[in-house]
Amino acid sequence: MFTRKELKEHFKFPKKLPKKMVEFYPAKSLKLPRPLHKLRHSHYCTDLLNLGGNYRIAFVWKEGEERKRCQIYAHLFIDLEKDKCLCPLARIDYHPSHKGLHIVLNCEDNRNLCNRSIPGGKEFNLKLKQQIDPRIKSDRQHFIAIVCERLGINRE
Repeated sequence: MFTRKELKEHFKFPKKLPKKMVEFYPAKSLKLPRPLHKLRHSHYCTDLLNLGGNYRIAFVWKEGEERKRCQIYAHLFIDLEKDKCLCPLARIDYHPSHKGLHIVLNCEDNRNLCNRSIPGGKEFNLKLKQQIDPRIKSDRQHFIAIVCERLGINRE
């Protein structure tokens, strides 16, 4: 849906996330829009956070019995008010068991991904200086800081 140039401009747009600690809640207790609406049981999410302009972000972590079974990810959307949908721009995932930290981009794909995730999107590995355990609150906050740095989001 987006060219590389358009996606780059979206990342440059000034976005802000409050510096206060981002809170996670059991997914079943939140009314989240598509594509996050079906998260349940072992998932914990933030509300859909407003970054300014039409940009929104949500953070999700999946609980597991051991670290390698956990996951944490962030979804960056643009709210296309005229189409009444959230269009994904990027998703940053961390899977301790197999992929590590990586980003999936909605780029150079002609499919309409409104209210969907980014299946089959361009995927790139990212470097991670230290391992993250999504079960630990401070590690989740560290992940949020990494996401903000990578997606051009300022913490106020």
